[in-house]
Amino acid sequence: MHDLIRDLGIGITRKSPRFVVKAGIEIKGSIGDEEFTEEAEKISFMRSEIEMLSGEPNGPKLSTLFLQMSPLSGNISHCFFNSMNSLRVLDLSYTQIEYVPESVSNSKNLHAFLLNGCMRLREVPSLAKLERLRILNVSDTCIKVPDGMKCLVNLKELYVSSAEERNVVGCNSLVLPDSIVKLEMH
Repeated sequence: MHDLIRDLGIGITRKSPRFVVKAGIEIKGSIGDEEFTEEAEKISFMRSEIEMLSGEPNGPKLSTLFLQMSPLSGNISHCFFNSMNSLRVLDLSYTQIEYVPESVSNSKNLHAFLLNGCMRLREVPSLAKLERLRILNVSDTCIKVPDGMKCLVNLKELYVSSAEERNVVGCNSLVLPDSIVKLEMH
């Protein structure tokens, strides 16, 4: 997006910030409750220097959260996603996270969950509660196929590959819903 258009959009929404765009801005350290407003619908912190997600932000209207290409080498608070019931798109791609907290399961409206390129990722909670999930990308990670896949009745696209070849375990006996239209396994 051209900088002028981006700045215009930010200026228009500044009075009632439904969109929070701090992409590419050097936010260092931790972000938490203070960075999220109850009115925010879309938030982008992509390509920032965020190392940790703390607290339990109140995001009842938040539908999109972009954190891709940020270090996130610290922890994600175990309750970080508790109040994000409207979340539809969560992009944590190309971060250095090691686990996804159980609270992501509270985002029952999640349609796209993107974890591709998270080379340090070791643990993802069961996805059984995310029945509305349509796109799951866990390619280029070191995790095994997440639990609860057979419950994802709306899943259309699944991307699975491993940063370490030996970790694509369980794919031969993987039970997938019939709804899958696109499946990429490497």
